[in-house]
Amino acid sequence: MKLAQLVFFLICLSAHSYSQERWKYYPFQTQINSLQEVDNEIWAFTDGGVITINKNDLSIGHINMVDHDLASSNCKSFLQLSDDEAYLMHRYGFSIKRYGRWYPLSVRKKLGHKPKSSIGLGVWDENTLIYATWDSLQFISRENYSIKRSLPYRYTTITNYGDTSIILHKDTLYYRSNNGLLKSFHFDKYYSISSTIKLDRENNPWILSHYPGIYQLQNDSFKLHNFEDNKAFKTGQVSGFCPINNEKVWFAVQSWDEHHIEGGIYIWNPSTQSLTREPFNGTETSDFSLVHEDYKGQLWVVDRLGNILVKRNGNWAKIDLSTKMLPNSTLGLLGKTNEGTVFFNIDNWNNARSAKHSWIYSFEDGGITEKFKSNQEERVLAFCFDQNDSIHIRTTSTITGPQKIIETSKYPHETEPWLRFLKVDNSGNYFTEVPTYRNWGFDVNMSTNATGDWKKNPSWYYKVVDGLDGKYWLLGNTIQSFNKDGLVDSIVVSSTKEKTVTVSNLVEDKIGSIWYLLERSIYFYHLENGKLDSFKIDSIYPFLNGAQITQGNSPGEFWIEIFNHLYHFEAGQMKSIPFGNTPLLNYDDYIRDLEIDYRGNLYFLSRLGIYVYNEKGIYFPITVTIPDSVTKAFPNPFVDRFSIPLELSSLSKTEVRIFSIQGELIRTHQFEAFEKEKQFLEIDMTGRRGLFIYEVKTGESVKSGIVIGQ
Repeated sequence: MKLAQLVFFLICLSAHSYSQERWKYYPFQTQINSLQEVDNEIWAFTDGGVITINKNDLSIGHINMVDHDLASSNCKSFLQLSDDEAYLMHRYGFSIKRYGRWYPLSVRKKLGHKPKSSIGLGVWDENTLIYATWDSLQFISRENYSIKRSLPYRYTTITNYGDTSIILHKDTLYYRSNNGLLKSFHFDKYYSISSTIKLDRENNPWILSHYPGIYQLQNDSFKLHNFEDNKAFKTGQVSGFCPINNEKVWFAVQSWDEHHIEGGIYIWNPSTQSLTREPFNGTETSDFSLVHEDYKGQLWVVDRLGNILVKRNGNWAKIDLSTKMLPNSTLGLLGKTNEGTVFFNIDNWNNARSAKHSWIYSFEDGGITEKFKSNQEERVLAFCFDQNDSIHIRTTSTITGPQKIIETSKYPHETEPWLRFLKVDNSGNYFTEVPTYRNWGFDVNMSTNATGDWKKNPSWYYKVVDGLDGKYWLLGNTIQSFNKDGLVDSIVVSSTKEKTVTVSNLVEDKIGSIWYLLERSIYFYHLENGKLDSFKIDSIYPFLNGAQITQGNSPGEFWIEIFNHLYHFEAGQMKSIPFGNTPLLNYDDYIRDLEIDYRGNLYFLSRLGIYVYNEKGIYFPITVTIPDSVTKAFPNPFVDRFSIPLELSSLSKTEVRIFSIQGELIRTHQFEAFEKEKQFLEIDMTGRRGLFIYEVKTGESVKSGIVIGQ
């Protein structure tokens, strides 16, 4: 009998069934990618979420990316097709608004592949969306969001254009004319165009050229407006523009001292070819990246420092985003005092158009308090606390404590983002990392006085972690601890492999043991008697490099994170904590640090934000008893992405039924005989979410399993 394989993906897109009060999300303010006018609001799309600004009272909001499953995704654009259909595009897909609610859809999950990045989303016809990624152009059904056709087009720009879209691929633009026919226009190579297309008030497209000029599409013909005679545009310093009509186009210009180009906001009249600079005194910089005039005539701009400003009634006002977003982050560190107050560090070091600073904040009384801001061009590399809970901070030039400052600027800092260790012992000695070029690693160096004379540690290591009683630990294929006098302990780690392995992380508890992660196991080593115990972690990953471990508030209690999977260890028992429907770390995000405070709050520092979780009940969003027969049929349902392969007879019809965990039938799918493969998207609009049971019936054969809705 011939067998075919049925692979289907069940993705339930509905509201979270767990209590949102358990989670707090603090998004980082990353670079503002674009501005868009949506009804009575201006939306600012950032890498960490969407900021909304009311055009009337300038009140600030933040679209809850936890609810939208987009907390880790770069938000790029919004497409509104009707009151009941809208799309919010992010890096790996888009969210769908239907019937007044949002549902996350990841093309990466649905298709099982990894598009590099979303570039554009628009409407092709009444039944089809068109979606561009870094490496493909896809035509997607608006009914079930399956892909009708995929083309290997790279770097394709899409702009919504009435009831259809403009597609810009390389130097050729495709669009539908007024009579519905598909037309194309090939641009002259000299005036090669950028990927920026904007529509004016009359819905005419304007396309910015890399060379000094702008194309205007009107009545199925293109007109090139040449800027070669104006020095402000000669070297392509235009970073944003907003066309209004044939008499007004706004430009945001970056300054370039070498070519005597003055940055600012310019207004250009295409009819008279006149260009004037907008008077501006609302910010400390004259460089701008984005500009937009809304339908009320208010002018919105983004300067190179990441500020949003608006001009209305002749006056400029700066929008204070500090209440909604943390500063732009490219480096994250978590730490806590002896009393258990959690501190964290972030900075905007990789934002080339901003003044560079680092910040240190603390979580106190449920809020965030700024504790430190570095000087401009000075980066925080590490921080720690002494026995009195005084903070010590290492920057790119100094180590600063309550009583002394040590200059470190004599050391090269090309690898500074990785120099994340700083420790101070009870005698005031500092231990920190300094890059070395005799091998590809780093050295831990110790200063015994305020002059900054350092003693080098001779051992190679993979990672350095803090220890107790003035010690620090070097992790590699051995574990070694040092203090100011030198080597304290050296432990040879064991492995079931016949090759060199590396300890990925370690924590020292207060009862004389160290706990370290190696391969698929957690080991605990008793320092006094040398006894070694281990506990196997049921992880799908063969190695634990990059894993996090932090000690809980009870003796022998630990929280462990491995590739965005959480484990809780206590009283000799290891418990896998599935993320399930939580907002944690989808697609391109990852955990950088893990810490727990004295209240029992668990802190996850991710690439794009900080999550704080309070354990008030079961971590999993619903409490159910799963039948043994179902669990055995599908032994590991708690994964963030899944496919279910079933061997079925191709000679018979196949029926797949989806049930809630309470046994209520939700959906039935029918498959005809001889179908070799079937993919479908299950959108549950009824508010159900969590565990689902599936039953597959083919002839006399019945199989069942359990899946988790995403």
